[in-house]
Amino acid sequence: MELEKNIIPIREENLFEIIANSATNYLSVADTNYRYLAVNKAYSTGFNLPAEEIVGKTSEELIGTHEFHTIIKPHFDKAIAEDQPVEFEDWFQLPHGRRYFAVSYTPVNTDGNRKVVVISVHDNTRHKLQEETLERMVAELEKANEYKNKLFSIVSHDIKSPMASIYSFLEMFVDGNEIDESAKDLLPQLFNRVKHTNAMINSLIEWATGQISGDAAHQERFCVKKIVDEVVALYEDEIKAKNILIDNRLMDKSYVIADKNSVRLIFRNLLSNSIKFSYPEGTITIREQKPSKNGFSQFIVADQGKGMSKEKTSQLFTNIVSSEQGTQGESGTGLGMMLVGDSISLHGGKIWAESAINEGSKFYFTLPKG
Repeated sequence: MELEKNIIPIREENLFEIIANSATNYLSVADTNYRYLAVNKAYSTGFNLPAEEIVGKTSEELIGTHEFHTIIKPHFDKAIAEDQPVEFEDWFQLPHGRRYFAVSYTPVNTDGNRKVVVISVHDNTRHKLQEETLERMVAELEKANEYKNKLFSIVSHDIKSPMASIYSFLEMFVDGNEIDESAKDLLPQLFNRVKHTNAMINSLIEWATGQISGDAAHQERFCVKKIVDEVVALYEDEIKAKNILIDNRLMDKSYVIADKNSVRLIFRNLLSNSIKFSYPEGTITIREQKPSKNGFSQFIVADQGKGMSKEKTSQLFTNIVSSEQGTQGESGTGLGMMLVGDSISLHGGKIWAESAINEGSKFYFTLPKG
Protein backbone atom coordinates (compact mmCIF):
# COMPACT_ATOMS: atom_id res chain seq x y z
CA MET A 1 0.00 0.00 0.00
CA GLU A 2 2.90 2.32 0.80
CA LEU A 3 4.31 1.68 -2.73
CA GLU A 4 1.07 2.73 -4.38
CA LYS A 5 1.19 6.06 -2.53
CA ASN A 6 4.54 6.84 -4.23
CA ILE A 7 3.21 6.31 -7.76
CA ILE A 8 2.84 9.61 -9.58
CA PRO A 9 -0.38 9.57 -11.62
CA ILE A 10 -0.06 10.30 -15.37
CA ARG A 11 -2.60 12.62 -16.87
CA GLU A 12 -4.57 11.08 -19.73
CA GLU A 13 -3.39 13.64 -22.26
CA ASN A 14 0.24 13.00 -21.27
CA LEU A 15 -0.28 9.27 -21.66
CA PHE A 16 -1.51 9.69 -25.23
CA GLU A 17 1.45 12.00 -25.93
CA ILE A 18 3.84 9.30 -24.71
CA ILE A 19 2.16 6.69 -26.90
CA ALA A 20 2.20 8.95 -29.98
CA ASN A 21 5.86 9.91 -29.60
CA SER A 22 6.98 6.32 -29.04
CA ALA A 23 5.23 5.12 -32.22
CA THR A 24 7.35 4.37 -35.30
CA ASN A 25 4.59 5.49 -37.68
CA TYR A 26 4.42 9.12 -38.71
CA LEU A 27 1.40 10.40 -36.76
CA SER A 28 -0.22 13.78 -37.16
CA VAL A 29 -3.50 15.67 -36.82
CA ALA A 30 -4.70 18.13 -39.48
CA ASP A 31 -7.70 20.38 -39.81
CA THR A 32 -10.06 20.33 -42.80
CA ASN A 33 -7.86 22.92 -44.53
CA TYR A 34 -4.98 20.38 -44.64
CA ARG A 35 -3.08 22.34 -41.97
CA TYR A 36 -1.07 20.38 -39.38
CA LEU A 37 -2.20 20.84 -35.79
CA ALA A 38 0.19 18.34 -34.16
CA VAL A 39 2.83 15.80 -35.17
CA ASN A 40 4.72 13.09 -33.29
CA LYS A 41 8.50 12.66 -33.06
CA ALA A 42 8.59 10.08 -35.89
CA TYR A 43 6.89 12.57 -38.22
CA SER A 44 9.34 15.29 -37.24
CA THR A 45 12.33 12.93 -37.67
CA GLY A 46 11.06 11.58 -40.97
CA PHE A 47 10.84 15.04 -42.51
CA ASN A 48 14.01 16.23 -40.75
CA LEU A 49 12.19 19.27 -39.34
CA PRO A 50 11.39 20.38 -35.79
CA ALA A 51 7.72 19.90 -34.89
CA GLU A 52 7.23 23.66 -34.53
CA GLU A 53 8.27 24.12 -38.19
CA ILE A 54 5.65 21.58 -39.33
CA VAL A 55 2.70 22.62 -37.18
CA GLY A 56 0.81 25.42 -38.92
CA LYS A 57 1.92 24.38 -42.39
CA THR A 58 -0.35 22.70 -44.94
CA SER A 59 0.35 19.36 -46.61
CA GLU A 60 1.01 21.23 -49.85
CA GLU A 61 3.65 23.43 -48.20
CA LEU A 62 5.36 20.48 -46.55
CA ILE A 63 5.24 17.81 -49.25
CA GLY A 64 4.83 19.76 -52.49
CA THR A 65 2.15 20.88 -54.93
CA HIS A 66 2.28 17.85 -57.26
CA GLU A 67 1.95 15.22 -54.52
CA PHE A 68 -0.69 17.31 -52.74
CA HIS A 69 -3.04 17.66 -55.71
CA THR A 70 -2.50 14.21 -57.28
CA ILE A 71 -2.27 12.01 -54.16
CA ILE A 72 -3.07 13.71 -50.85
CA LYS A 73 -6.06 15.95 -51.57
CA PRO A 74 -8.29 13.35 -53.34
CA HIS A 75 -7.97 10.84 -50.46
CA PHE A 76 -8.15 13.51 -47.74
CA ASP A 77 -11.32 15.03 -49.22
CA LYS A 78 -12.91 11.59 -49.58
CA ALA A 79 -12.30 10.79 -45.90
CA ILE A 80 -14.00 14.05 -44.84
CA ALA A 81 -16.88 13.80 -47.32
CA GLU A 82 -17.73 10.19 -46.42
CA ASP A 83 -16.78 10.57 -42.74
CA GLN A 84 -14.96 7.25 -43.04
CA PRO A 85 -11.29 6.21 -42.77
CA VAL A 86 -9.47 6.11 -46.11
CA GLU A 87 -6.34 3.99 -46.64
CA PHE A 88 -3.99 3.98 -49.62
CA GLU A 89 -0.36 3.40 -50.67
CA ASP A 90 1.70 5.42 -53.13
CA TRP A 91 5.09 6.87 -53.98
CA PHE A 92 5.87 10.38 -52.70
CA GLN A 93 8.67 12.56 -54.02
CA LEU A 94 9.99 14.35 -50.93
CA PRO A 95 12.82 16.89 -50.67
CA HIS A 96 15.06 14.21 -49.13
CA GLY A 97 14.19 11.47 -51.61
CA ARG A 98 11.48 9.24 -53.02
CA ARG A 99 9.52 7.23 -50.44
CA TYR A 100 6.67 4.70 -50.59
CA PHE A 101 4.09 5.38 -47.86
CA ALA A 102 1.06 3.48 -46.56
CA VAL A 103 -1.31 6.24 -45.42
CA SER A 104 -4.57 6.34 -43.52
CA TYR A 105 -6.84 9.36 -43.01
CA THR A 106 -9.33 9.02 -40.13
CA PRO A 107 -11.84 11.86 -39.63
CA VAL A 108 -12.65 12.63 -35.96
CA ASN A 109 -15.10 15.05 -34.33
CA THR A 110 -13.61 16.78 -31.28
CA ASP A 111 -15.47 17.74 -28.10
CA GLY A 112 -16.10 21.18 -29.55
CA ASN A 113 -17.72 19.49 -32.59
CA ARG A 114 -14.73 20.47 -34.69
CA LYS A 115 -13.72 17.95 -37.36
CA VAL A 116 -10.06 17.01 -37.64
CA VAL A 117 -8.23 14.22 -39.48
CA VAL A 118 -5.84 11.84 -37.76
CA ILE A 119 -3.11 10.87 -40.22
CA SER A 120 -1.00 7.71 -39.88
CA VAL A 121 1.87 7.16 -42.30
CA HIS A 122 4.04 4.04 -42.46
CA ASP A 123 7.23 4.06 -44.53
CA ASN A 124 7.09 0.93 -46.70
CA THR A 125 9.88 1.97 -49.07
CA ARG A 126 12.26 -0.88 -48.27
CA HIS A 127 9.58 -3.55 -48.59
CA LYS A 128 8.18 -2.00 -51.77
CA LEU A 129 11.64 -1.95 -53.39
CA GLN A 130 12.17 -5.59 -52.39
CA GLU A 131 8.75 -6.46 -53.82
CA GLU A 132 9.47 -4.66 -57.09
CA THR A 133 12.89 -6.31 -57.33
CA LEU A 134 11.33 -9.73 -56.79
CA GLU A 135 8.61 -9.06 -59.36
CA ARG A 136 11.21 -7.87 -61.87
CA MET A 137 13.35 -10.95 -61.27
CA VAL A 138 10.37 -13.26 -61.71
CA ALA A 139 9.39 -11.47 -64.95
CA GLU A 140 12.96 -11.68 -66.23
CA LEU A 141 13.16 -15.39 -65.38
CA GLU A 142 9.87 -16.07 -67.14
CA LYS A 143 11.04 -14.09 -70.16
CA ALA A 144 14.41 -15.85 -70.16
CA ASN A 145 12.75 -19.26 -69.89
CA GLU A 146 10.39 -18.46 -72.77
CA TYR A 147 13.30 -17.16 -74.83
CA LYS A 148 15.45 -20.19 -73.94
CA ASN A 149 12.75 -22.60 -75.13
CA LYS A 150 12.41 -20.71 -78.41
CA LEU A 151 16.18 -20.53 -78.82
CA PHE A 152 16.67 -24.25 -78.28
CA SER A 153 13.81 -25.03 -80.65
CA ILE A 154 15.40 -22.99 -83.44
CA VAL A 155 18.95 -24.16 -82.79
CA SER A 156 18.04 -27.84 -82.49
CA HIS A 157 16.17 -27.67 -85.82
CA ASP A 158 19.10 -26.00 -87.59
CA ILE A 159 21.61 -28.48 -86.19
CA LYS A 160 19.53 -31.62 -86.73
CA SER A 161 19.00 -31.04 -90.44
CA PRO A 162 22.66 -30.81 -91.58
CA MET A 163 23.73 -33.49 -89.10
CA ALA A 164 21.11 -35.87 -90.56
CA SER A 165 22.43 -35.15 -94.07
CA ILE A 166 26.03 -35.77 -92.99
CA TYR A 167 24.99 -38.97 -91.23
CA SER A 168 23.19 -40.28 -94.33
CA PHE A 169 26.09 -39.39 -96.60
CA LEU A 170 28.72 -41.05 -94.37
CA GLU A 171 26.47 -44.07 -93.86
CA MET A 172 26.82 -44.87 -97.56
CA PHE A 173 30.59 -45.00 -97.14
CA VAL A 174 30.41 -47.19 -94.06
CA ASP A 175 28.01 -49.61 -95.74
CA GLY A 176 30.35 -49.84 -98.73
CA ASN A 177 27.89 -48.35 -101.17
CA GLU A 178 29.20 -46.51 -104.18
CA ILE A 179 28.58 -42.79 -104.31
CA ASP A 180 26.74 -41.96 -107.52
CA GLU A 181 26.96 -38.66 -109.35
CA SER A 182 23.64 -37.40 -107.99
CA ALA A 183 24.93 -37.82 -104.43
CA LYS A 184 28.15 -36.04 -105.32
CA ASP A 185 26.13 -33.13 -106.68
CA LEU A 186 24.74 -32.67 -103.18
CA LEU A 187 28.19 -32.08 -101.67
CA PRO A 188 28.34 -28.29 -102.32
CA GLN A 189 24.88 -27.87 -100.84
CA LEU A 190 25.79 -30.01 -97.84
CA PHE A 191 29.02 -28.06 -97.37
CA ASN A 192 27.15 -24.75 -97.33
CA ARG A 193 24.68 -26.06 -94.76
CA VAL A 194 27.49 -27.26 -92.51
CA LYS A 195 29.29 -23.93 -92.98
CA HIS A 196 26.13 -22.08 -91.98
CA THR A 197 25.67 -24.31 -88.92
CA ASN A 198 29.30 -23.83 -87.88
CA ALA A 199 28.97 -20.04 -88.13
CA MET A 200 25.77 -20.18 -86.08
CA ILE A 201 27.41 -22.26 -83.35
CA ASN A 202 30.39 -19.90 -83.22
CA SER A 203 28.04 -16.93 -82.90
CA LEU A 204 26.13 -18.62 -80.11
CA ILE A 205 29.33 -19.46 -78.24
CA GLU A 206 30.55 -15.84 -78.52
CA TRP A 207 27.14 -14.52 -77.44
CA ALA A 208 26.89 -16.96 -74.50
CA THR A 209 30.39 -16.00 -73.36
CA GLY A 210 29.36 -12.35 -73.27
CA GLN A 211 26.16 -13.19 -71.41
CA ILE A 212 28.04 -15.17 -68.77
CA SER A 213 30.76 -12.57 -68.23
CA GLY A 214 28.20 -9.76 -68.22
CA ASP A 215 30.45 -7.27 -69.92
CA ALA A 216 32.53 -6.67 -73.02
CA ALA A 217 35.74 -8.53 -72.20
CA HIS A 218 39.23 -7.98 -73.67
CA GLN A 219 38.61 -4.43 -74.82
CA GLU A 220 41.36 -2.93 -76.92
CA ARG A 221 41.95 -0.24 -79.49
CA PHE A 222 41.95 -1.49 -83.07
CA CYS A 223 41.17 -0.51 -86.66
CA VAL A 224 37.62 -1.41 -87.72
CA LYS A 225 38.50 -1.48 -91.42
CA LYS A 226 40.79 -4.49 -90.91
CA ILE A 227 37.99 -6.39 -89.15
CA VAL A 228 35.57 -5.61 -91.98
CA ASP A 229 38.11 -6.73 -94.59
CA GLU A 230 38.40 -10.08 -92.75
CA VAL A 231 34.62 -10.50 -92.65
CA VAL A 232 34.21 -9.60 -96.34
CA ALA A 233 36.82 -12.26 -97.24
CA LEU A 234 34.85 -14.82 -95.19
CA TYR A 235 31.78 -14.28 -97.41
CA GLU A 236 33.67 -14.12 -100.70
CA ASP A 237 31.78 -17.08 -102.23
CA GLU A 238 28.36 -15.69 -101.35
CA ILE A 239 29.35 -12.24 -102.65
CA LYS A 240 30.57 -13.68 -105.97
CA ALA A 241 27.47 -15.86 -106.33
CA LYS A 242 25.27 -12.76 -106.41
CA ASN A 243 27.89 -10.53 -108.01
CA ILE A 244 27.46 -8.01 -105.20
CA LEU A 245 29.69 -4.94 -104.92
CA ILE A 246 31.03 -4.35 -101.40
CA ASP A 247 31.72 -0.62 -101.07
CA ASN A 248 33.90 -0.47 -97.95
CA ARG A 249 34.43 3.24 -97.27
CA LEU A 250 35.99 2.80 -93.85
CA MET A 251 39.30 4.57 -93.40
CA ASP A 252 42.51 3.18 -91.92
CA LYS A 253 42.05 5.67 -89.07
CA SER A 254 38.62 4.27 -88.09
CA TYR A 255 39.49 3.03 -84.59
CA VAL A 256 37.27 1.81 -81.76
CA ILE A 257 37.87 0.54 -78.23
CA ALA A 258 35.99 -2.74 -78.00
CA ASP A 259 36.22 -6.51 -77.92
CA LYS A 260 37.49 -7.72 -81.31
CA ASN A 261 35.46 -10.94 -81.31
CA SER A 262 32.29 -9.00 -80.56
CA VAL A 263 32.93 -6.53 -83.38
CA ARG A 264 33.62 -9.44 -85.76
CA LEU A 265 30.29 -10.95 -84.71
CA ILE A 266 28.52 -7.62 -85.33
CA PHE A 267 29.87 -7.09 -88.83
CA ARG A 268 29.63 -10.80 -89.72
CA ASN A 269 25.93 -10.92 -88.94
CA LEU A 270 25.12 -7.54 -90.50
CA LEU A 271 27.05 -8.33 -93.69
CA SER A 272 25.59 -11.85 -93.88
CA ASN A 273 22.11 -10.39 -93.50
CA SER A 274 22.72 -7.77 -96.21
CA ILE A 275 24.08 -10.40 -98.62
CA LYS A 276 21.15 -12.69 -97.90
CA PHE A 277 18.55 -10.03 -98.71
CA SER A 278 20.43 -8.33 -101.58
CA TYR A 279 19.46 -8.87 -105.19
CA PRO A 280 22.12 -9.89 -107.73
CA GLU A 281 24.25 -6.98 -108.96
CA GLY A 282 23.40 -5.01 -105.81
CA THR A 283 25.72 -2.89 -103.66
CA ILE A 284 26.42 -3.08 -99.95
CA THR A 285 27.98 0.05 -98.44
CA ILE A 286 29.91 0.10 -95.15
CA ARG A 287 30.97 3.48 -93.81
CA GLU A 288 31.54 5.57 -90.69
CA GLN A 289 29.23 8.50 -90.05
CA LYS A 290 31.03 11.79 -89.42
CA PRO A 291 31.50 13.29 -86.96
CA SER A 292 31.47 11.01 -83.92
CA LYS A 293 29.34 12.08 -80.95
CA ASN A 294 29.73 11.72 -77.18
CA GLY A 295 32.83 9.57 -77.50
CA PHE A 296 31.12 7.05 -79.83
CA SER A 297 31.70 6.35 -83.51
CA GLN A 298 28.65 5.66 -85.66
CA PHE A 299 28.80 3.04 -88.41
CA ILE A 300 26.38 2.25 -91.22
CA VAL A 301 25.83 -0.97 -93.18
CA ALA A 302 23.43 -0.29 -96.07
CA ASP A 303 22.09 -2.57 -98.81
CA GLN A 304 19.77 -2.24 -101.82
CA GLY A 305 17.88 -5.44 -101.08
CA LYS A 306 14.29 -6.50 -100.48
CA GLY A 307 13.92 -4.44 -97.30
CA MET A 308 11.53 -4.97 -94.39
CA SER A 309 8.17 -3.80 -93.15
CA LYS A 310 7.92 -1.38 -90.22
CA GLU A 311 6.70 -4.22 -88.00
CA LYS A 312 9.66 -6.43 -88.89
CA THR A 313 12.10 -3.54 -88.41
CA SER A 314 10.72 -2.83 -84.92
CA GLN A 315 11.31 -6.46 -83.90
CA LEU A 316 15.00 -6.40 -84.77
CA PHE A 317 17.56 -6.60 -81.94
CA THR A 318 14.96 -8.01 -79.54
CA ASN A 319 14.19 -11.47 -78.18
CA ILE A 320 11.58 -11.89 -80.92
CA VAL A 321 13.38 -14.42 -83.11
CA SER A 322 12.11 -14.94 -86.65
CA SER A 323 13.65 -15.76 -89.98
CA GLU A 324 12.82 -15.12 -93.62
CA GLN A 325 14.29 -16.54 -96.79
CA GLY A 326 16.74 -14.44 -98.75
CA THR A 327 16.36 -13.26 -102.34
CA GLN A 328 17.64 -16.63 -103.59
CA GLY A 329 15.97 -18.81 -100.97
CA GLU A 330 18.77 -18.58 -98.41
CA SER A 331 17.74 -19.80 -94.98
CA GLY A 332 18.77 -18.58 -91.52
CA THR A 333 18.01 -18.91 -87.83
CA GLY A 334 16.92 -15.34 -87.13
CA LEU A 335 19.39 -15.20 -84.23
CA GLY A 336 21.87 -12.87 -85.88
CA MET A 337 20.20 -9.54 -85.18
CA MET A 338 19.58 -10.49 -81.55
CA LEU A 339 23.25 -11.35 -81.11
CA VAL A 340 24.24 -8.06 -82.73
CA GLY A 341 21.97 -6.07 -80.41
CA ASP A 342 23.36 -7.80 -77.32
CA SER A 343 26.97 -7.32 -78.40
CA ILE A 344 26.52 -3.59 -79.03
CA SER A 345 24.67 -3.11 -75.73
CA LEU A 346 27.58 -4.70 -73.86
CA HIS A 347 29.76 -1.88 -75.20
CA GLY A 348 27.30 0.84 -74.19
CA GLY A 349 26.40 1.50 -77.82
CA LYS A 350 23.08 1.70 -79.67
CA ILE A 351 21.73 0.13 -82.84
CA TRP A 352 18.73 0.93 -85.01
CA ALA A 353 17.55 0.32 -88.56
CA GLU A 354 15.74 2.08 -91.38
CA SER A 355 14.03 -0.02 -94.01
CA ALA A 356 11.10 -0.27 -96.40
CA ILE A 357 9.86 -3.05 -98.66
CA ASN A 358 11.93 -3.20 -101.87
CA GLU A 359 13.94 -0.14 -100.83
CA GLY A 360 16.79 -1.84 -99.00
CA SER A 361 17.89 -1.53 -95.39
CA LYS A 362 20.28 0.67 -93.42
CA PHE A 363 21.70 -0.47 -90.09
CA TYR A 364 23.16 2.18 -87.79
CA PHE A 365 25.18 1.37 -84.68
CA THR A 366 27.65 3.02 -82.32
CA LEU A 367 30.81 1.81 -80.59
CA PRO A 368 33.26 3.60 -78.25
CA LYS A 369 35.64 5.68 -80.38
CA GLY A 370 39.31 4.71 -80.28
